[in-house]
Amino acid sequence: MHKGIILLVKPDENEQDVVISQIREFMEGYEGSVWDWYQIGGRWTNKLAPKNKEFLEWVESFLLSKEPERDGKKVDWISQNTVVKHQKELQDKWIELGMEGQNSYCDHYQLGDDGNVYDVIPLSKCLETVKDYSYDYIEQGKKELVEAEYWLTGKKGKNDYNMYGYCLTKAGKIFNQNFCFDCNVYNITEDDYSIPENVDGWWAVMVDMHS
Repeated sequence: MHKGIILLVKPDENEQDVVISQIREFMEGYEGSVWDWYQIGGRWTNKLAPKNKEFLEWVESFLLSKEPERDGKKVDWISQNTVVKHQKELQDKWIELGMEGQNSYCDHYQLGDDGNVYDVIPLSKCLETVKDYSYDYIEQGKKELVEAEYWLTGKKGKNDYNMYGYCLTKAGKIFNQNFCFDCNVYNITEDDYSIPENVDGWWAVMVDMHS
């Protein structure tokens, strides 16, 4: 399973290469416990780009119009073949919107180790996106407790103590603001889920991790 997480950091020096170095050092400490593979950007490349939402809305409409009918009916999903076939139009639109680097539907496996142009950027340039992607950890923890109760009481079909324990563990990590597979935004400088009010010197890094 893949998960996109935004890591926040205030580096020792306000330079991109220092940011990346500190992110990698942080991630190394969780290999085997939180992730077994990760990539900067990855499936979530360009999520922090200023016009990514506008681009994705256009892409969905454009690519669906290019999908061939199946059994005489229009489909409501986009195939990988269609993405590849129309990659030039997607990249042209990305550039037209004033964006740099590769578009969000590019082959992320072909990106460099440090991700795409907008995968490591100052927090000031993507603050609203980060806020939208974060969650109220207390409320999220409570949701996990409700899920646990379902498994305990048999409302999921049968009592499942393994799933009950799993949900309790998730809730505990979230309530403690631990770095885990279920958090959306993590502040590696403060070791919690906070988003700084003063964003001067802070950076945001989009990470795709697998577990």
